Amino acid sequence: MNKKITLALASQGIVTIAFLSRFERGQSDISVSNLLLLLRRINVEIFEFVHINEFNNGINVSFEREVSDCYITKDIRGLDRLVDQVNNDLIEATSFKTLKIIMLTALIDDLTGKSLSKKQQQMVVSHLSSVNSWTAFEFYLFGNVLFMLPIEQVIVLTKLMIKSGLSFILLKNDNITTAFRILNNTVTYCCDEGAYDDGWFFLGMMKKLAGHPRQFYERMKVLSLEGLLAYYSRPRQIALDMIHKALQVCYLVGGQEVYQRERQAFVRVLEDDELKYVTNF
Repeated sequence: MNKKITLALASQGIVTIAFLSRFERGQSDISVSNLLLLLRRINVEIFEFVHINEFNNGINVSFEREVSDCYITKDIRGLDRLVDQVNNDLIEATSFKTLKIIMLTALIDDLTGKSLSKKQQQMVVSHLSSVNSWTAFEFYLFGNVLFMLPIEQVIVLTKLMIKSGLSFILLKNDNITTAFRILNNTVTYCCDEGAYDDGWFFLGMMKKLAGHPRQFYERMKVLSLEGLLAYYSRPRQIALDMIHKALQVCYLVGGQEVYQRERQAFVRVLEDDELKYVTNF
């Protein structure tokens, strides 16, 4: 990481020059406290250090990106290979390896029309319920198995996510986006299962997370979900007017692509005589 700072200047008062040189070459470990002090000295955030360190070691595609690519392209063999990769990992703790494999299994099952076993579901719920502070792993795990869990457990865990993961959510914008995506899926699931009161509750949380003026997509999504929830639980005409307004905003702010994506979500649930509310603008 070239910041045009010498080893002597970077290490002064923290570690010796010789130690820092060995650490750079991967020949010594360093305490978290000293690492944070060194990064502060050269004005680098911890997540930037991790990203650059991974890139320099040839890890250009993260595990998460590989999982996402395989799922989007419906590459079941690719997901199976990732299961083997996790099994062969000699560093990660067995309990976390097991949870990762369950998560990959959930994605494979979703593509093949199967379901997680009760035991697998319970292992996920047990872990997420026992963690005092959710971090990236818990958010990633829950986000990928959410639709494979009973709605009652999803509701409980989503509330727990907000309570136990609030410090993580507020750490940076990417984390807010992650929490928003999970809340979006929970609200959609609540609509599918008739848990409308809970859906409105989680939508309120989404509104709080989408409060920044620059969060155009998130605010459009809130409008769409509000229309969807209203369609199931409010007077029909009021709901249809809300849906029409939401799609207008999507078209004006997000453009044709966003509008068409949101429109298709409504086309699947509206009656034939109601489709005029989602016609092209």
